Amino acid sequence: MPSIDLPSIVTVLVAASLALHVPTYLRGTDLSFHTGLANFPSPFSSPVRAPHEISPQRTKLFGDPNDGLLGDPFNGEEDYVCDTTFRAVRIVNRDPLVMYIEGFLRKGEPEWIISKANPLLARSSVVDVDDDPTEKRNATSLYRTSSTAFLTRSGDRILRCIESRASTFTGVPVRNTEGLQVTYYKEGQEYKPHWDYFPREFASMGEQLKRGGQRVTTLFAYLNTVPLPASFTGAPNSAFPASYTPPDEPPRPRAQLIGAGATQFPDLGVEVFPVKGAAAMWWDVGLKGEDDPR
Repeated sequence: MPSIDLPSIVTVLVAASLALHVPTYLRGTDLSFHTGLANFPSPFSSPVRAPHEISPQRTKLFGDPNDGLLGDPFNGEEDYVCDTTFRAVRIVNRDPLVMYIEGFLRKGEPEWIISKANPLLARSSVVDVDDDPTEKRNATSLYRTSSTAFLTRSGDRILRCIESRASTFTGVPVRNTEGLQVTYYKEGQEYKPHWDYFPREFASMGEQLKRGGQRVTTLFAYLNTVPLPASFTGAPNSAFPASYTPPDEPPRPRAQLIGAGATQFPDLGVEVFPVKGAAAMWWDVGLKGEDDPR
């Protein structure tokens, strides 16, 4: 029997293994997928597993694992879990009532809303109070320079869950609410001070009030965090907007409001800053349904 040393045996085994594997890679079969960085697997590694076992973990399409929101990222409606809870609530102003809701949107929901809104965005419009009451027309104006998308009411189970969460918080049944609207602001765009309610002082608003009723509350959720200006010297944190007027302090002058994408209530000296997933909720009218211009 010829004498064969161990290095020769190893060399033969390696050569035989590569000879078997190279045709597989050239054909591009499932065996060519491998989690390692090398182009070829080691001939001494464990046997190749089935393709579904060695496929790399897919990144979820909706949701940032590190954004601090409750819940888990998801790929779509099939693995989305509806939850109508939220993290924390803080009263920003008592009269009129303005509240800040931390973590109102759950992980992945901001990204889902954006994906649905993007194809529908168009220049935002304003209601012309001088229109004929029987024929309301919307018009564009430098007073409001953003873009808006109107999402289909209960368009999918994710939007339905968000609508239900808003209804749970406000106490207003979903059937008595408007569909979700998404507003997109580029840098420098704005909506100057305005009312969300329909002012009764204008005769043309009467038809609107008969058709759909008055807007009683607004719930405004934020899909992104807007950085504060470098000149701001306060101490913002993720749990609450960086600047507000406590209920027992007098309103701040308008000149002291920071802006930076905030939702402002100039007459109250109050502003709420955009933090991803958070929301602001306020009453548009008084307790008796009267207009409240503040």
